Amino acid sequence: MVFVLLSKKISKTNVVENIAILESKIVRYENDGSNDELDVYIKARMNDYVIDDHTKKVLKGNPDRDIYMSYIWTLIRKETVLTETQKEKYDVTQCPNCGANVSINASGQCEYCDSVISSGEYDWVLSKIKVISQK
Repeated sequence: MVFVLLSKKISKTNVVENIAILESKIVRYENDGSNDELDVYIKARMNDYVIDDHTKKVLKGNPDRDIYMSYIWTLIRKETVLTETQKEKYDVTQCPNCGANVSINASGQCEYCDSVISSGEYDWVLSKIKVISQK
């Protein structure tokens, strides 16, 4: 007798919703001679859970449970850049390295050549997130 095990690959999505920033404050500023760096304390509330993409059933977490998170976000920019009082619009339509149509992933890199497009020349760039607490 032969048994065949059929497995269905589960496609899932991590859902983060109902995000509320409860507190934020600058806790550190430093200039290293070429870059400005800020650490910002952020306290937030959200719902965080994982669902099966096909059945929409919750696989992990609870959509009705509030989660409280505290973070330190580190932001950097070139020291010569000043904060604009009126935000200008910077549209990038092509990668400056390979010329491909812009398709940037979560780390600010071109999906085609991995060139960093978020250079920080025009504004603050998020460089690190440190989780302080989760309740």
